[in-house]
Amino acid sequence: MPPSAPRIDHLRLVQFRSHALFEMETDTASLVLVEGANGTGKTNILEALSLFGFGGRGFRNAATMELHREGQAAPWGVAVTLDETRYTLMEAPGDTRVFKIDDSIQKSTPSFGEAAALLWLTPRHDRLFDSSAGDRRRFFDRFVSAFYAGHSGHLRAYDYRWRERRALFESGGAVDATWRRVIEQSLAGHAVAIAAARNAVLAQLQRWLAEPLADFPPASLALLGWVEQRCGELPAVLVEQELLERLERGALEGVLLPHQADVTALHLGKNAPAHRCSSGEQKAVVMAWLLAEARLLAAEQERAPILLLDEPFTHLDVTRQGALLEALLALGCQVWLTDCGTLSAPLPAATKRLKLAA
Repeated sequence: MPPSAPRIDHLRLVQFRSHALFEMETDTASLVLVEGANGTGKTNILEALSLFGFGGRGFRNAATMELHREGQAAPWGVAVTLDETRYTLMEAPGDTRVFKIDDSIQKSTPSFGEAAALLWLTPRHDRLFDSSAGDRRRFFDRFVSAFYAGHSGHLRAYDYRWRERRALFESGGAVDATWRRVIEQSLAGHAVAIAAARNAVLAQLQRWLAEPLADFPPASLALLGWVEQRCGELPAVLVEQELLERLERGALEGVLLPHQADVTALHLGKNAPAHRCSSGEQKAVVMAWLLAEARLLAAEQERAPILLLDEPFTHLDVTRQGALLEALLALGCQVWLTDCGTLSAPLPAATKRLKLAA
């Protein structure tokens, strides 16, 4: 195991979702497989881990109160030991959360920080290319944030300024020109920072998408956004000025701003847009996308991420299931998987298996 491949050694859940008390040791295994019928709480285990990922809200984006075990008033808690460091997240009064590293309370958003990046796939991503532009954009931005720590901050600030600007025009009163200028200057700056980060990551990701692991299809991605396009044509300072002028004139018709941008994919093996491919082929492209992200992180930042894959074997035939397991082992990172009986391919010997009772 290379030192750049972090491992979760221990997980403990208290009053979390369906689990009154859940605890397990992973023995620092590369693959951790949680098996069981639907409704046994497999996904809840992965969700608990995802709370330490992008945004601190997990892959369901759940509010604090929604994470309670049903019918229980006691606060929930999640504790993870990652390479001998203990990360704890627990409910606190007032629908808030307390985040601790070892015994020290943190003021930051819950995350593993520099220790590990979390990437995940859930069943809702199986038809990502038939979904909304927002879903694809968030999927991509989650990875950009793993690559550039400041990206999520720019996204939050941009969203805040955009809502401020909209409220300014919807108030019905006279618009304060000075305050509008402040908002739009900030908005333009964050927009260009977001677009530049997206472009930079996409350019690096394309190489790994074109050379996939195992039996996964080669693919390419494209960003559809006005700011992203202009950032590829002009220096950032000129794009920022051009966007600011458009905001001032209200000349935004036909302009896809960062919160409207889309990410499209091409299945290179078939030379077909991913949204026109079969469900199995779409899932294979999404999986190839995730694997490319993991490889890029490991190569460029010398730190392998931790992957959370909820029901990854659905829609994959036995050959591609085996290819997925082969690819995951080749990554050298820790991978948490769930399965409700769809896995037919043989498991690697190094897999840590946990069977949940109904």
